[in-house]
Amino acid sequence: MEHLFIGDSITCAHRTWDRDDLGDGFVRMIAEECPDARVINKGFDGFTLRRLLTYVKKMPEDKEDPTTITLLIGVNDLAEYLYGGGYDATIFKGYLDDMVRWLTRFRDSKVIFLEPFLLPWPAEYQRWLEPLGGYQNAMEQTACEHNYTYVKTQKMLHKAMNQMRPQDLTTDGIHLTATGHRLLADAWLDSMGLSERSNHGTR
Repeated sequence: MEHLFIGDSITCAHRTWDRDDLGDGFVRMIAEECPDARVINKGFDGFTLRRLLTYVKKMPEDKEDPTTITLLIGVNDLAEYLYGGGYDATIFKGYLDDMVRWLTRFRDSKVIFLEPFLLPWPAEYQRWLEPLGGYQNAMEQTACEHNYTYVKTQKMLHKAMNQMRPQDLTTDGIHLTATGHRLLADAWLDSMGLSERSNHGTR
């Protein structure tokens, strides 16, 4: 059994360039819950979906397909767009369709999309939530079109933030503390039917 995770700095979670390093976030937590599986972290700081596509298309093919491929991406795409560069959610959807074409190589893999999320702490991120919705919708639509598992994270994390101090969950509104990563790991495990501790929405 092999689980491949691809995405940005949230997936990366301070991993080094050592190919076997899992970082210190939700990917490592999942690996600890799945000791019999090989877990691979291919998250990269600052990556947008466009940059991630460039990377994955150069990845060598393994003899066997991963059991799962999990994608978490989108907040950097949004940030670049809001700061005057990048691309909007419509173009983001086009890159997702390109990602789907790459994913079709893996006929035996279960594909999981984790919803991109943002927490309004600091409060200035509140104005980002509406445009983020376009990117979230693009992710969910693509997952529905191809029968991928879609794990909703925004409401789950927002609810948790309202039940504790924001700084207990996130360091800056984008990146997560160990507590936040634990929630993300449990949501993934729940989507796989491997966790009884969580009760999060998937489709």
